[in-house]
Amino acid sequence: MNRQSRDFKIFLGNRFFIISDSEEKCFRSVNGMGTRISKHEDVNALFDFFERSPVLEFYVYDESPESVFGCLTAGNKCIRAAGGAVFNAGSDILLIHRLGYWDLPKGKVEENETDVSAACREIEEECGISGIDIKEKLMDTYHVYRDRDNTRIIKHTVWFSAAYSGNQALRPQHEEDIDMAVWTPLKDIPQYIPEMYASVRTVIDNVTNV
Repeated sequence: MNRQSRDFKIFLGNRFFIISDSEEKCFRSVNGMGTRISKHEDVNALFDFFERSPVLEFYVYDESPESVFGCLTAGNKCIRAAGGAVFNAGSDILLIHRLGYWDLPKGKVEENETDVSAACREIEEECGISGIDIKEKLMDTYHVYRDRDNTRIIKHTVWFSAAYSGNQALRPQHEEDIDMAVWTPLKDIPQYIPEMYASVRTVIDNVTNV
């Protein structure tokens, strides 16, 4: 039986950087390149290279991916966020449109706030509804961006599945640059996929299998 690999997948737009203990995964990609790491601290230099390069998939192999990932997060500013894939009684999923992309509601976890309470609060604030029922944790995603000072930020988002049984009208949070919030039938999801970040598509794939 094949052993489950231990991976950390960090998205940069629609490209990704993977730290894994699977040699097969790291050195057999047809869309990218892979390397072994000699010192765990070197992961930051490797990410610098990846960020500047056009490589779609960059794999770093090490027997201790947790330690390598720890060096990456220690060398950069990290933010924790939480969000949800919310379904209504008709099994439609809740999407928001922000800065030209379709997304799922999510936001920063505040000090002394749990991931669950943050996910619930962000969904309610961004979409203008109340009474969100958080069901279970779905997955974690990581993505990288640069802030206004050009500091590299690694955002760790904890995702949950959630349900909404009310009938309140959706009200997008314009002050957070959200211009639309819509309930979307699962059969229509494919038409939104081209305007979603890869990390969000991963979450939707996890709950819809589209």
